[in-house]
Amino acid sequence: SFHCLDFMTKAMQEMRRHGGNLTLPSQLKNIEELKHLESQHIKRASSAASLEVVTTLPDGSILAEGGETPEMLPNMVYLAVGCFQRGYEKARVCPFSRVVEMFIQESGIEYRMLAIDLAHKPDWFVRETTGTCPNIYWNGEWIPESSDILQVLKKMFPKETKSLIQPHGLPLQEDEMNLFQRCYDVSHAFLKSKRDDDSRERKLHELEEMLLLVERRLMDVSASISNQDAPFLAGGTISLNDIALVVPLYTAVYTSISKLLKYDLKSKFPLLYEYIENISERESFKKTSIESAETFILYWTAKWNGAKPSDPDADNYYILFTPELEQAEKDYITKNRVMSRNEVGKWTLYSLLELLNGILQNSPYLCGNDPGTIDYFFASLLFFQIPTLRLVKGWKMSEKFPEVAVYAKRVSSLPRFSPAFPSEETECLFLSYFATRVKDKNPHIESMMDMITELEIQESKNMALMIIEKEKRKRPREDSNQSLSSSGSNSSSKLIGAVMTGEFRVGETKNFRIERSKFIDLTSRRKKGKRVSKEDQDLLFCL
Repeated sequence: SFHCLDFMTKAMQEMRRHGGNLTLPSQLKNIEELKHLESQHIKRASSAASLEVVTTLPDGSILAEGGETPEMLPNMVYLAVGCFQRGYEKARVCPFSRVVEMFIQESGIEYRMLAIDLAHKPDWFVRETTGTCPNIYWNGEWIPESSDILQVLKKMFPKETKSLIQPHGLPLQEDEMNLFQRCYDVSHAFLKSKRDDDSRERKLHELEEMLLLVERRLMDVSASISNQDAPFLAGGTISLNDIALVVPLYTAVYTSISKLLKYDLKSKFPLLYEYIENISERESFKKTSIESAETFILYWTAKWNGAKPSDPDADNYYILFTPELEQAEKDYITKNRVMSRNEVGKWTLYSLLELLNGILQNSPYLCGNDPGTIDYFFASLLFFQIPTLRLVKGWKMSEKFPEVAVYAKRVSSLPRFSPAFPSEETECLFLSYFATRVKDKNPHIESMMDMITELEIQESKNMALMIIEKEKRKRPREDSNQSLSSSGSNSSSKLIGAVMTGEFRVGETKNFRIERSKFIDLTSRRKKGKRVSKEDQDLLFCL
């Protein structure tokens, strides 16, 4: 919940209310400038589509909403891609757009992607274009229709596109988008057929005929190229025909028909199955895909072409829109919304940390060579932020913001500061219980569990050393280690001593045991407010 602008505003108001003067670095005095810096970070790095602004995404793509036309550079290709609002995300859904974008990426043409929500098209897009996707912009002119766009790109960039149009110097005979359209029509005709459809068998036969043609083509190519090369339609290198064919094949056949209709594509057409998998591993395919693509495809295919199990005519459908499919998509959207809000929060925090890191490169403290009130403010916040980010997000502050990490340790070690806070290890332990509860939602935490265990052991040793010192003060004439390890009558002292000497490990009691009933009794007594000896309190802490 830490927000740099709220904090700065409140800190300044509090100081003024008490008549104090808050010394600030010049970079932190202008709240409007801070807002601008934060906005720039969010625009550049956040994928939250809820922002009513022109947002440049991390890959350089542009999310342009509202009535104003985004600023477009000369001699740069801008591709408008049809998208769908999925939570806070603009998910690429237009297959025609995908063919064009994969072609551009495989060619190595520099471009920017414009994410267009097909359900709520921006005013500027409707005003200045045909309103359809894909659409490309080049030096003041918009060009619609995928077939026309591909032809224009071939003429504009003959050198870059040559290998995709004429692999091995052999021009391809069939028009690429005709191949796309035929595959799309045949596969979807079979997908949509119901039990009372007399032409269903014919539609399946047409689909398998088309798949068999591709399988035979791949077989012929495999025999003529090196075994190390994956076969494509025109040889050992990918072509535009491959792109046009795989886009509908992956969605309709590889995913929808195989999963929803239990069609065994792998055993019937093994080369075709491998061919689709090989292309789906290419960077151009991954970059034009969406997160959790299979969940999305199955959800919408079943919703459009199937029936709910409770519908009166459900028996007439081969595809059922089950609660499991619906829940899987809902779960993704919920997770996506949380992640998107976290993204905005992350970059808000990032904007301040980057600013602080820059200031601290020139001086040990924010206002110069001596610590001030603002240093205590920031160090207090950073003290809790650094372990939290370390555990929950896997951030290593010393790598991302080294000056800030050194600064936090420097201030927290000052005499005025250090008595108020425990060690960083203790702070991490306070957070570890929370971390273990949410580790299924935060992949970083699983890898941090070993570190948490080490912290537990270290903190237990630290606690044991404190107890040893206390025992020394009680019995100054006795050797403390001996008194703890050989006192015999007190199992608590033995166990604490074992922790200190390293003979005890978390989860391994060896020769040191505490009965479950005693542990429950001690815990229960403490919760009820009954008296528990200090030594048993120390033991409970160590455990």
